[in-house]
Amino acid sequence: EALVGELVHAAQPVAIWPSLNANTVEDCISSAPVAVRALARVADLSSRLAAVELMIAACAIDLRGCGATMAEPLSAAHTAIRRVSAVSIDHRPLGAEVEALAEAVRAGTFAGA
Repeated sequence: EALVGELVHAAQPVAIWPSLNANTVEDCISSAPVAVRALARVADLSSRLAAVELMIAACAIDLRGCGATMAEPLSAAHTAIRRVSAVSIDHRPLGAEVEALAEAVRAGTFAGA
């Protein structure tokens, strides 16, 4: 929930009107750099959220035992997830696995699935 809250906060719109300075004698100052930084933050947070969702989906597949009946793209995605994040049998920190999966999302590993 904290990740979703941070994502919603980062996705807030940036002012679209330009700032005029020196009584309109100087250049207009765009808010584009601020919007680009906000978009980069949203993309980063979204990849982390996708990583968490991928881990949850893989867990659901494992719990249901339906891995053998999945279509090839889903099976390939499940295998890719499990290469990074092993089945969670006991409690352990998952931060490094979330970051590794987020990097795989950013790299397009799951784009074809």
